[in-house]
Amino acid sequence: MDWVDDQEAWFWDGNIDIVAGSIRFRVHRSVLSAHSELFHDMLSIPQPESKGAQAQDTCPVVEVADTADDMRHFLLALYNMNKYAQPSSLLYSSDVQSSSSFARQFKAHMRAEFGVVYSIARLAHKYQARSVLEDAVSRIKSVYRDRMPDFIEVINTKASTVLLSSGYKDSLRVLELSRLLGDTSFLRSAYYLLAQDLPLDLSPDAISSEEMLTTFSEDVARVDEGRRQLTLATLDVRQATIESGSIQCYESICEGARNDAARLLCEDDEWTALNAFTLAEENEYGGIVCQSCLEEMKQNEYRAMRRVWEELPTMFDFRD
Repeated sequence: MDWVDDQEAWFWDGNIDIVAGSIRFRVHRSVLSAHSELFHDMLSIPQPESKGAQAQDTCPVVEVADTADDMRHFLLALYNMNKYAQPSSLLYSSDVQSSSSFARQFKAHMRAEFGVVYSIARLAHKYQARSVLEDAVSRIKSVYRDRMPDFIEVINTKASTVLLSSGYKDSLRVLELSRLLGDTSFLRSAYYLLAQDLPLDLSPDAISSEEMLTTFSEDVARVDEGRRQLTLATLDVRQATIESGSIQCYESICEGARNDAARLLCEDDEWTALNAFTLAEENEYGGIVCQSCLEEMKQNEYRAMRRVWEELPTMFDFRD
């Protein structure tokens, strides 16, 4: 069999080859066994010794059904050498290649591409690599938060703790991962973000991905049904924010500003906003109403958002 040696997950002193597709990865049995329960059990079975003229250059081979890209991401994560976990300039350093302990020093807090983290999470679950799985899941949860205050911070301030870039197709994958891991803490934020980003036109002509129309058809349908409720809930947040000011305020300008905002909401016949957890800009009212009223309006907004957060499972017909 003609295999191509991988250019990243290839260690000259490795003693076992993992083959995915046509790509061969040379790694260390000790690393696989230390981090993966499945590989530990698999490799505890004595491997046949290589024979022949090229025996010195061959290692036992384990062929897997995973894609080469997925396996590469997973193996590099085992060595703490994945691109998402450290500056890419270090990846090809001979020092890093020869010392996983050195590589661990550079596990930087950098944003990762969702596809990389998703691949690692799936394979870490499959091969029972707990520490790798925990790291990947923590990155996903840096965006898909399970507490409303944390989620509001993420979507409004692009918090520095967010270690993941994502889009609507990624939210679908998060729902898939939630089912795989049996972890429902992703669901509220995943369905909410999916409602924001999923194309409004869900016809086959508008959506080119056959996978989205088949594998994720139930999730897409839930979002499509729930978006109307989310629109009304978003409107409720906007109305609740301006419904009252501070009882200590007697400034007519504050009441006038809130009445003007309420009138504009009522006159908007094409209200389609779905961003219930997007905070009103402070400068939207800050230069108009007094500080006391502004603080009261913020509290009104937060209480209304809390109601929406609690209603998300009903809106999108899921259990968390």
